[in-house]
Amino acid sequence: VAAWGLGERLYVAGMSGELLRLDPDRSGWVAVGKLAKPRFFHQLLPVGDELWAIAGASHASGHLADVERLAPQ
Repeated sequence: VAAWGLGERLYVAGMSGELLRLDPDRSGWVAVGKLAKPRFFHQLLPVGDELWAIAGASHASGHLADVERLAPQ
């Protein structure tokens, strides 16, 4: 699982492929996007108003060296 704060919001993404944001009232997580390639051992970095999922690994294809751009809703 990778996590990062963007603005005043906290996001996580992991092996399930879902991009989740902590609900503003802190009561739980809400799905706000989907990774094209679910991954683990990756990094999430903010670039402008996007989050980039960088590298990592997947059960389907092993090592990943790509970058996925995510625009959280």
